[in-house]
Parts: sequence; C-alpha cells; structure tokens
Amino acid sequence: MSVFPSEDRGTLDLSPCPQQRRRAMIENLLKYQEIDGKIRQIEKELNDSENKKRGRHLSSYLRDAEHSVKKMESRSKEINIMLNGLLQTFFPLPLSELYT
Repeated sequence: MSVFPSEDRGTLDLSPCPQQRRRAMIENLLKYQEIDGKIRQIEKELNDSENKKRGRHLSSYLRDAEHSVKKMESRSKEINIMLNGLLQTFFPLPLSELYT
C-alpha cells in the first residue's frame, strides 16, 4: 500500500498500488468468466433436456389449440347470426307461439 497524500482532497491515499488493483480486477474477471461458463453449461443442459423439449411441444400444442378454439368460437357466432336471420325469415313469430 502506498501512503501518498491525495492531491485532490488533501487526505492520505491508502489504496493498493495500481498493479495490485489490476491484478485484483483480472482475478475477479477470471472468477466471473468461470462462473458465467458454468451457468451457460447448465442453461445448455436444461435447454437440451427431454423435459424442456416436451414442454416446448406441449406449449406449441396449447397455442394451436387456443387458436383453433378462437376460430371455432368466431365461426359459431357467424353461424348463430345466420341461423337467427333464417329463423326470422321463415318463422317471423316466436317458436313458442307456433306450438301453443
């Protein structure tokens, strides 16, 4: 550690020398890279697992099913509108009045 007065504050500079700071930064960077590499390996293993593949397949299946249901709902509304139009055309009276 160097003990030189700091020029900007008038206090003593007790920080380690620049070489020690660089070495510490490099060591921290290497530790980070090692940990990051381990995390990437775990993520790769998880993404390649059978459960993940099945999950993606089921997710796709559910999206397709939801799309199909929405399409059928839309079509059933269209058919219901057409049916009501036909009923009013051919049976202008309510059906309950026809059978009484």
